[in-house]
Amino acid sequence: MSNAVTSMDDVFAAIREERLYQDRKYGPPEKRGLGLGDYVIIAEAELAEVRWDIAHNDPEHARIEISQVVAVLVAALQLHGVQRRR
Repeated sequence: MSNAVTSMDDVFAAIREERLYQDRKYGPPEKRGLGLGDYVIIAEAELAEVRWDIAHNDPEHARIEISQVVAVLVAALQLHGVQRRR
């Protein structure tokens, strides 16, 4: 594992790449039309994979899965809207 801290720009770039991958694979959120709860279920399934990777000492794959979790939730916000913190 690297001790280097990743910049927020690099993190967001990786999430964007994953979102674009998901759109190519599954179609954009507006075409899929999933409910907010559907996205939560998908994200929970991906998060379960993160937990499995951590339990089996595979942090590299866990980081890939974390990007997938975040990208799924970004798709949910794209379709269902964002509520900004006040």
